[in-house]
Amino acid sequence: MSKSKYITNKKYDKLVTICIPSRNRPQQLAKCIQSIIDTVDNINDVEIIVRLDNDDFSTWAAMDLLPDVDSVGNPLSLKFIKGSRFGGYVDLWKMDNQIYHASVGEFQFHLNDDAVISTKGWDTILKNYSGQVCILRCGLLVHDHHGNDLVNDGVPENIFPMVHTSICDSMGMFGFNTSTDKMYDMFREWDPELAINENRIQLTHMQEVGEHVKDNLPPTNPSDIYNSHNMEKCKQLFKQIQEGLHNG
Repeated sequence: MSKSKYITNKKYDKLVTICIPSRNRPQQLAKCIQSIIDTVDNINDVEIIVRLDNDDFSTWAAMDLLPDVDSVGNPLSLKFIKGSRFGGYVDLWKMDNQIYHASVGEFQFHLNDDAVISTKGWDTILKNYSGQVCILRCGLLVHDHHGNDLVNDGVPENIFPMVHTSICDSMGMFGFNTSTDKMYDMFREWDPELAINENRIQLTHMQEVGEHVKDNLPPTNPSDIYNSHNMEKCKQLFKQIQEGLHNG
């Protein structure tokens, strides 16, 4: 197992907060939450926060579909945040930040509602990294909505990092645009000591039609993060992280 050189003694109420922005997909959301229940070793280590839009009437009307106890009847730490749609999919980062500010987990694990956790005992694996300030990249298999595998140049996409909350605390946010996963990839490149690959934890992303399509917006281009304004923002945030790591 890899280890980060950055260590913290800070205590958290939960090992991990699983953050799930969702919209008009109660069936997929139920599958996502159920996958957490089916694969976790200790449900008491996990906080789940679901972020729903004010006008997401289909999900609010289908709350009885969502599991709220584990297999032996233990209640989940399951919270819901209700808020503005903002500008649609392009403002997903604002919803992520709302979840981050409401969370109590040591790790931030922002998951889509059309993704599931595939590895049993994933939380026991994650617990080995408690106290280590790192950006953990899990294994990820991506399917399109027809069930076909999606890979980039033969390499599975990596879009759901597990981020130690102290990193977010240094920035005061989880992210600042819809390419947050690319931002964390850059942080890993700029400081390899933050980067840990943990392929024992496997996720499956059953990629549904993007919300930008439903919003009649152009698809988000991950390269947008590389424009001069955003790159300067990334460098500023990275500096804050470095200062936090060395002062923590």
